[in-house]
Amino acid sequence: MPKPLSIEELIKPAEPAAAPAAAPAAAPGKKLSIEDLVARVRDGDTDEKVAAAEELGDLAADAADGAEACAEIVQADGVRPLVDLARNGSGMEKQWAAYALSELSARDFSSSIFEAGGIGPLVKLARSGGEDAMEWAAQALGYLARLADASEAIKEADGVGALVELVPSGTAGAQFAAWALGNLAGHGPDYCTAIRQAGGEQALAELSRTGDKTAKKYAEKALVKLSSATAPAAAPAAAPAAAPAAAPASVLGKKAPGPSQLAPGSKKQNMGSASSAAAPSIAPAARFSVKEHVGVMSSADLARALAKLGFTANALEECVLRAKLLEIIDGVEGSDWATTLKQATERAVRSFLEQFLPSRSVPSRAAKALTSQDPAKMWQGLISEFCPPAPGQPDRRGKKVLAVGPGFGFLKNPEQIRIVERAGFEVKRLLCPDPEAADFEMANEIGAVVAAIESFKPDAVLCASRGGAYMVELWRMMEAGQFSKGDFGCLMINAHPDIDRVLYSKLPKDVRIVLVQGSEEEIWRRARGYGSMGQVEAGSLEALMRTGSPGLCYLYHTVEKGGMRQRKGDKHIPASLMHDDCLPRLIDALLAEKPPFAFPASCAAFTSEARRAHERFLGFEPRSLRRFWASEERKGRDATMRFRVTEGSDEYKAVVGIFQAEPTVARFYAPHSKTASLDVAYIERVENGNLHESTDVGYGNHHSTFQKLGVDFVGGVHTRWLFHGAGSAEVVEAIIDNPTNGFQPMATERALWGQGTYCARDAAYPWQLNNCCKTCIDGEGNMMVMLCLVVVGVPTVGEEGLRNMPKIHEGLVPKMRYGSFVDSPANPEMFVVQNGADIYPAYIIHFS
Repeated sequence: MPKPLSIEELIKPAEPAAAPAAAPAAAPGKKLSIEDLVARVRDGDTDEKVAAAEELGDLAADAADGAEACAEIVQADGVRPLVDLARNGSGMEKQWAAYALSELSARDFSSSIFEAGGIGPLVKLARSGGEDAMEWAAQALGYLARLADASEAIKEADGVGALVELVPSGTAGAQFAAWALGNLAGHGPDYCTAIRQAGGEQALAELSRTGDKTAKKYAEKALVKLSSATAPAAAPAAAPAAAPAAAPASVLGKKAPGPSQLAPGSKKQNMGSASSAAAPSIAPAARFSVKEHVGVMSSADLARALAKLGFTANALEECVLRAKLLEIIDGVEGSDWATTLKQATERAVRSFLEQFLPSRSVPSRAAKALTSQDPAKMWQGLISEFCPPAPGQPDRRGKKVLAVGPGFGFLKNPEQIRIVERAGFEVKRLLCPDPEAADFEMANEIGAVVAAIESFKPDAVLCASRGGAYMVELWRMMEAGQFSKGDFGCLMINAHPDIDRVLYSKLPKDVRIVLVQGSEEEIWRRARGYGSMGQVEAGSLEALMRTGSPGLCYLYHTVEKGGMRQRKGDKHIPASLMHDDCLPRLIDALLAEKPPFAFPASCAAFTSEARRAHERFLGFEPRSLRRFWASEERKGRDATMRFRVTEGSDEYKAVVGIFQAEPTVARFYAPHSKTASLDVAYIERVENGNLHESTDVGYGNHHSTFQKLGVDFVGGVHTRWLFHGAGSAEVVEAIIDNPTNGFQPMATERALWGQGTYCARDAAYPWQLNNCCKTCIDGEGNMMVMLCLVVVGVPTVGEEGLRNMPKIHEGLVPKMRYGSFVDSPANPEMFVVQNGADIYPAYIIHFS
C-alpha cells in the first residue's frame, strides 16, 4: 500500500517527493480509459473497485497530465461513484476512494466533490478510517475547507470534531488535520469558536510543541488564525518558549494576514518550499497562488478570463473551463491575479501572432493589439485580420472532434488546435504516450484511443506527426476486423511512415480520409507523384490516396511556386492550415459524404455576397447569357460579335459589380490594388453563337458526369466568373472571332501552375500583371480585360510542367478528371483550364 507523503516531503524543493510503494499491479490487457475505470468503481467487484479507484488517483496525481485527467474524470461523472465508494465500500475500497478524492481536491476540483455529497463520507473516514484513509480524507477536507459552502458543510457534519481528534493521533494525518483546521479558521469567528469548543486550541498547541517540524508549522499557522478572532491586532508577539502552555493564542499573538495560501500537496505533487529554520513567531504573508485563485473562481469569472485569452467558453462545464484556464496560463506567476492575467494575455497574443508574422514584426504588432481596452474586440480584430472564418460556414455545434497527441501541437503549436476549438466544434484532446519512445508498445497504448472513440463518439479523429502511428494502428485494426470503421472521418497531418511498414502502403477501404502534406515536408518526404501527362507515379502521395475508396479520400497538398508573389509549400508543421479557415474546413469536408468534392467547393465562400448576387443575376449556365443578347434572334450569327451593354442597365451594373468586387479576405496577389478606383469606360458583350454552343455542350457533359456520381453541379463552384488578360487587342479579337474554340490553352507559353489558359478570380490580378491589361489597349486608349464564364469542375493544385489533367481517382465510375489547376487548394485565385471550349468570353470591360 503506498504511504502518503508528509507535507514536508511535498513542499521541500531540495528533496523530490519519495515515490509511494508499488500499487497493486494493473489487470493484464489493454489500458483502461477513464470512462472504463469510472464504470469499474461503480459496478465492479471489490478487486476491480480498489484497482480502479487507485488508478484514478494516480492519473489525477500525475505531474504532467493530472489536471486534464481530473477534468475527464469529472466529465465522465466519476466523482459521485468515488463518493459512494467512500461512503459504502469495504475498508480497502473506502481507503482508495479517499485517495482518489484527495487527488481530485488537490487539482482544484473540490467543488465537484462537494456537489457530489463528499463531505459526510470524508468526515467519517477522517474520524474512523484506517491510517492512510484518515490522512487522505483530512487532505481532501483541507482543500474543501477553502470553499465557503463546503466549509459550512464540514462544520455541520462535525468535521471540526473529527479533525481535532486527528491532531493528537501521532500519525501523518495530524499535519493535514492542522492545515485543514487552519483553513476553516480563516473563514471567521464562528469557525474559530467551533474549533475551540471541540478542544482544537489545546490540541493544536500541543502539536506545535511536540510535533515534527512540518506539523508544528501548520499547528502554529492555525493558532494564528484562532488568535486573530480575539487578540488585538497590535498585540506584541511573544516567543513560543515563553508562552504559557494553557494559552497558545498568546504564544503567537499578532494577527496573521489571512488564511494560509500554502496547501499540502498530493502524493506526487510538489506545492512549494519551506524553510528548514524554526517556525517564526509570526506567520509570513502568503504568496499569491495562481492555481488556488483559479480553483475558487466562478463559471462567469472563468469565462471572462478565458475571453481575455482568446478562448470562447461556449457552454462548457465549470471544471473544463477551469482546466482550460490553467492550461493557457501555465507558467505565468504574477504577484496577484490582475498581473497574472495581464501577462498571460500578452503571451497569448504573441503566441497567436507568431503563427502568422515574422518574429521581428511580432512585438510591435502585439503592442498595438494590446492597447485595446476591450479584449473581445481585440481578439475579434486579430482573428479577422489573420485567420478569418470562411463566410457561410456550416453549423458546427454538436460536431465532435477527437484530437490525438503527441504531434498535434497541444504545447508546441497550440494555435493549431485552438483554431478548431474556436470554429465551434466540440473538441476532446487525448494526449497519449510518444510512439517514438524507446519502451513504447503500441499494443499496450492503442486501447486508450479506442476507448476514447467508443465513449466520446467523435465525428472526426485528428492526428499529426508522431501521433499518426495511432491512426495507422486504428486503420490496421479496421482492416483486420478488430475495430469497427464506424461513422467518423480521419484527418492525418503528415503521411506517417508506418503506413508503409504496417499497412503496406495502403489506406483502409470505406473510410473517409483527409491527408495533409506539403511539397516542402522536411521530415517524412514523399513526392506528390504526377508525371507531366497526369499519370500517377508509384510510391507517391497520389498513389497512396488511390488505394483508399474512390470519392472518400482527399489529399490537401500545397506547392512552392513563384510568380507575381511566391506561394509557399507546407513543411512538417503546415502553416497554411492556419489561414483561410483551412483546418476547420478540412474537418467540414471530412464530415461530408465525399470529401474530395466538398473541400474545393468550400473555396467559393471567399467570393463576397455582393459579387455572388451579381453573378447569380448573369447566371452560371452558358444558355442563360442569351437572354441579354442583341444579335438577330439571339443566335450570335451577325457580322459583328461585339455589342455595347447599355450603361446603367442591370446587366451593366452586374458586370461592373463583379469587376470592382473585393474578396471576403485579403487577396494573396496584389492585396492593396482596388479595382473600385478604376473608371469603366464601357462594356462590350460577346455574342459568338458557335463558340457559345461549344461551351454549352461542354457544360452539359460536365453536369451529366456529376449527376452520375451523385454530386451536385453548382454554379459559383463548378462554373465561375473569372477574368482573363489577353495581352493585346489582337489576341482579344482572335479569341472572340474563333467559331468553335476561342482560347488555345495548349498554345500558351505560361505553365507555372500547369499548361493551359490562365484566368483570375479577381480583376486586380490581370490589371497589375505585366503583359496582361496594360498592353491590351483599345482604340481609345483604354485597357481591356475579359470577363469569362468558365467551367472549372473539380480543381486541383497545379505544378509547373503538368500538361494533362489527372484523374481524380481511377475507381470513380464514371471516370472523371480534374477540371482545372489552381494555385492554392484552400483559397485559389488562379484557375488554369486546358479545354478551350470550357471558357466563354462573355464580356470585354474597357477601363482606365
